[in-house]
Amino acid sequence: MAQGNAEVRLRWGRVVAPDLSQYVVYRNGTGTSPTELDSVGRVASTDTSYLSGGLGRLPAGTYYYWVGAVDSLGNRGLSSSVSVVVGAHAGASVSSLDFG
Repeated sequence: MAQGNAEVRLRWGRVVAPDLSQYVVYRNGTGTSPTELDSVGRVASTDTSYLSGGLGRLPAGTYYYWVGAVDSLGNRGLSSSVSVVVGAHAGASVSSLDFG
C-alpha cells in the first residue's frame, strides 16, 4: 500500500436507541475533546464501521479518533478515544472502538 493510501478501519458496537440518527467520526492530533471542526465523516445509524484513508498525507504524529452517536435532536454521546500513529510506516487497523 502506498504511504498516502494508509488507512485505519474503526469498528464499534451498535448503539440501541429509538431516536439514533447517525454516527459522526472525529479525528484530531491533540487528544482533546473533539469539536465539529474535527469531524471527518458521517455514518448511517445502521452501520458500525468507518474507513479513514489517506493517513500517509497527514504530518507524522499521533492522531485520535472518536465516534459520536447522534440522536434526532442533535444530542451527542461520545466514545472514548483511540490513537493511531502516522509516520514512515503509516497504516494501522483498529478492530474495536467502544462507547464509554
